[in-house]
Amino acid sequence: MSLSYESLPYYPDAKVYDVVETMAPLRQKQIATEVDARIRQNFTTLLANRRQNVAAPGTVEKMGMVITGQTGSGKSRLVSKYIEKDDRVACQAGVEHRPFVSLRLTGQVNLKSAGYDTALALGARIEEFNSRKNYWTRVAQLSKALDTRVIHFDETHDIFTSANVLEAGRILSMLKGLMDRPDHPMIVILTGTEKLQQRMNSGETNRRLISVAIPPVDLDKDWGEVVLTINEYCEAARLENKLSDEDVLRLIHAAGGQLGLTFARALDGIQEALCAGNAALTRMNLAHAYHRNTDIAEEFNIFVASDYLKIVPGKAEIQTSVPDETAKRPKRKNVKRKETRY
Repeated sequence: MSLSYESLPYYPDAKVYDVVETMAPLRQKQIATEVDARIRQNFTTLLANRRQNVAAPGTVEKMGMVITGQTGSGKSRLVSKYIEKDDRVACQAGVEHRPFVSLRLTGQVNLKSAGYDTALALGARIEEFNSRKNYWTRVAQLSKALDTRVIHFDETHDIFTSANVLEAGRILSMLKGLMDRPDHPMIVILTGTEKLQQRMNSGETNRRLISVAIPPVDLDKDWGEVVLTINEYCEAARLENKLSDEDVLRLIHAAGGQLGLTFARALDGIQEALCAGNAALTRMNLAHAYHRNTDIAEEFNIFVASDYLKIVPGKAEIQTSVPDETAKRPKRKNVKRKETRY
């Protein structure tokens, strides 16, 4: 069913600011899933492995984790919630300590540029490198001095799309070196798209790294969870949820089938409803929020077009064919969550 599109409303900056402030606690609420539990358990294992290697260097090989999933699947949220903010890591932070460091390895990545970026993330000054070219030596010095125990490299799939095979192998060898250091072993976390997972499927890598793949939304399995979560968000925002089953299907499609982005787009719609002073969340709110975030014309707005399944999410493109499973409508299930899990 198509939607009679209303022009994008304008809200005063003060109004938007107040709503954003109101939305902040709501956006911090996260629903725990099976993947969340796996990340938490795997990180506990890695911390135990590190303790063993500190006591007896080289005792345990597995000292890292690879988290893969499509854009919007929630990789950054998982790393932030279950690793960066883990009390066993965060409580060590201080003026002289940086137990967790995160950086992105994007673009034309090679061993030298990766070392340079890592050293800067650890607090090195650019002027230090006027005559010093061994960036990884500086990484080793700083990580030990700052007691850095966990280092997170994001968007690492770019290593294998922009670097040649030899250079990618050198970077991986250096990362293994960080995990194997006898004086200061480190836990290495890699996040990226499925391209990263494809590269990680080797005997050596599987021995060293725990792999966690974030699956797309399974309509049969996740439908009840998605609907309940949106209901809880609306209740917290004091809005009535007037989204139909078709509206939720559009929401999932607009998120490219990624659970994390599905909830993020739902929250964008709730923010739009609050800015407009509405009493309920409707598909028009989702349409307006989608327009603001993508700047896509009405005919390519997934919440407006009648044949929305043919639209490529986030792009002004039409697919020539739609897989049968994409258009599959889930059966309505009467499910109840025993308790809200944030």
